[in-house]
Amino acid sequence: MSCTHEVCDVDGGISSWSSWTPCSKTCGDAGDSVKSRRRYCNDPPVQGNGKPCTEETVEEVSCNVPECPEQGEWSSWTPWSDCSITCGVGEIARTRKCDNPPPSSPDPELDCPGSQIQLKTCEAPQECEECDEGLQVYECLKCPLTCTDVQLGVECMEEECVTGCGCPDDKLLQDGECVDIEECRCLIIEDEPEETGEEGPAGAGGEEPAEGGGEGGPNGPTLWELVKKDQQLQGKSQ
Repeated sequence: MSCTHEVCDVDGGISSWSSWTPCSKTCGDAGDSVKSRRRYCNDPPVQGNGKPCTEETVEEVSCNVPECPEQGEWSSWTPWSDCSITCGVGEIARTRKCDNPPPSSPDPELDCPGSQIQLKTCEAPQECEECDEGLQVYECLKCPLTCTDVQLGVECMEEECVTGCGCPDDKLLQDGECVDIEECRCLIIEDEPEETGEEGPAGAGGEEPAEGGGEGGPNGPTLWELVKKDQQLQGKSQ
């Protein structure tokens, strides 16, 4: 073929494929993440009345990526428990679980935000004659009251000022005595026992822990046993 000053007719030629792009997502359901590569009709490019390339210029495939981690969501709050004492001022509690749905992995960053337990003070129908030794009367009872309150990171729900007996200064109630926060025992947290369908799980009349042989099995008392125990001991101190 000889050409003069006129443009020669040259059919386009397809180039090699480019490298694959990164996957569009690093996690997700099947088909959510894709990668692609391209090639161009420039080897050589079309000239004059040459024919364009007929090959596909874009290729896309799915990426094999893991499912995305999902943060847990809270269940609804249980009903408020009964007041922990029969005279004076005690506490009522309600709880919720991070299981609606639960976190997709044990990663702490996927735990539900916020508190698992909420407490409010309650006034029993009967008035106590006086505070036990080591306790003092507060016109507005402070919160938290007990070591268990602090250990569980409970959320205090103070809606009104309540007068009652509490530990002086920054001390907390544990086993009927006022102690510094550094003296609060370590807490072993286990899941709440399964509901039997007879009573609510938040202390509204459920079964008492078995006496003798320790609480909570070989690992010590569970979270729920300690909540109930501290409420009972606080009631005795009133």
